[in-house]
Amino acid sequence: MKRLEKLFALLTVFAVMLGMSMSAFAAGQNSITVDKNFEGQEYALYKIFDATVNEARATASDMDSDTSVTVNGIAYTLVDEETTADSGHGLTATYSITLADGSTKSVAAGDWFEYVNSSSKNIQIKENADITTEEFRLFAQKYGVKTGETLTAKENDDKDIRWTGLEDGYYFISTTTGTLVTVDSIAPNAIVKDKNSIPSVDKTVEENSTGEYQKQNDGEIGQTINYMTVIAAKKGGAGYKLLDKMSEGLTFDGISSVKVYKGSVSDDNLLTVDREYTVTAGGEYSPAAEGTPAVTADFTLEFKQAFLNTITEDTDLIVTYSAKINDKAVINTAEINKTTLVYGNNTRTAESETKTFVWGIDLLKYDGEDESKATVLKDAEFVLYKKVQTEKESGIQYAKFDSNMKFAGWTDVDTETVENLLKKEKAYFSGKDATILVTDEDGKIAVTGLDQGEYFLIEVTAPAGYNKLDKEEKVEITSTVASAGLTNETDISSGTDGSTHVDVANNQGAVLPSTGGIGTTLFYIIGAILVIGAGAVLLIRQRRN
Repeated sequence: MKRLEKLFALLTVFAVMLGMSMSAFAAGQNSITVDKNFEGQEYALYKIFDATVNEARATASDMDSDTSVTVNGIAYTLVDEETTADSGHGLTATYSITLADGSTKSVAAGDWFEYVNSSSKNIQIKENADITTEEFRLFAQKYGVKTGETLTAKENDDKDIRWTGLEDGYYFISTTTGTLVTVDSIAPNAIVKDKNSIPSVDKTVEENSTGEYQKQNDGEIGQTINYMTVIAAKKGGAGYKLLDKMSEGLTFDGISSVKVYKGSVSDDNLLTVDREYTVTAGGEYSPAAEGTPAVTADFTLEFKQAFLNTITEDTDLIVTYSAKINDKAVINTAEINKTTLVYGNNTRTAESETKTFVWGIDLLKYDGEDESKATVLKDAEFVLYKKVQTEKESGIQYAKFDSNMKFAGWTDVDTETVENLLKKEKAYFSGKDATILVTDEDGKIAVTGLDQGEYFLIEVTAPAGYNKLDKEEKVEITSTVASAGLTNETDISSGTDGSTHVDVANNQGAVLPSTGGIGTTLFYIIGAILVIGAGAVLLIRQRRN
């Protein structure tokens, strides 16, 4: 009997010890998981208050993110109960924080929390207290006790962004994604969501023939190109920095051309540089690959955090600027303007890009008697004109090509003069009035850097021994790359349909009579008479025989 009593006593002690061990184990087995996290972003955990929970809460299932200090079954105390109300972690201890606008402010836990009663032990949130503000976020990172390691998401929705072995308490989670605050009370295995959202960018370019902004356009060297980048900004956004990079065939018009609008493009929505944002030339568009230098941006536009904090809902930030097509642009080859947005913990959005094309006219001059076109003609001289739409009452204006083979510009000319020229009513060309284009040894002229449109070539001087053309050679450059409505990245054309080839024939001139002579006609007549006479004599002889 005594042995049974001893055995029962030992079992009782064991059970008590096991129970104590289980309680201690349970108290440290809470966890917090950050759901919907984002690749490359850092997450850190801070404990604001200790807590005790009742049995119902201790055995609760996983909970969603939006818990708060008012949830039933939990009571909060200072992290160190030995700490008095006036010491470092009391409600009246003050902390200095620096806001996004550069100002400093003194804050205390008592700005948001208060004791439940005069016992100065249990804590509750004040009525109408707002724990979603920038002030609370900055305060929590100073007041809270950092718990566990800072975790970095290796991918979107990284399942390893989770802290375990946590005591009951009230926690704050900081994230480099943005500025929105995430707080949670252990429940016991809490699942919270990163409340910040990821921004995006979309770049378009204006097609001058339609005025539409789309993913691609065409133009001519020297032409100004207008761009528009729309940043889909999110509530709680942080660290927004736009980087822009152009290929060699494009020349940025400078930071003075950059304008930023909030919501829509209008004077009322124009933001002020150096107040809401800054813009500078250069910047690191993308980090250096191993063994290579970093890619330099044409400009960097960075938004002030104080301005980003004013965005309370999804908002478009619209950036406009301009560039020029320069003489490095290659025909039939896309000139790229691309952009990316840096946000949060130096994370970059996917690139958005536009493509700009220029075209050319390739002329072959050949002998019209040679159907194979193998007999090419050098030293034929042409000038190039185009028709351009204007805002003048006439609607059509002419421009002459001013260049030395590569495009340098167009000069408007008098419409009546050109029309008279086409009618051959008066001579106009002197070599000073327009650039003379001359066929080379291969009988070719190549004009590059042209926009789509209607052009015409007029022969000024024919090759030696050939008649000059008596009418203009019309050339039309057509392209589908600038068609309206191409708004998706996948719609961008390869750009091989614009440049035009034209074959131009010259015929040899007839031999003209010398001065004072009667030309070749007399010889033709005498020859004909002799042939006819010889035939008649032959016929008469045959009849006699």
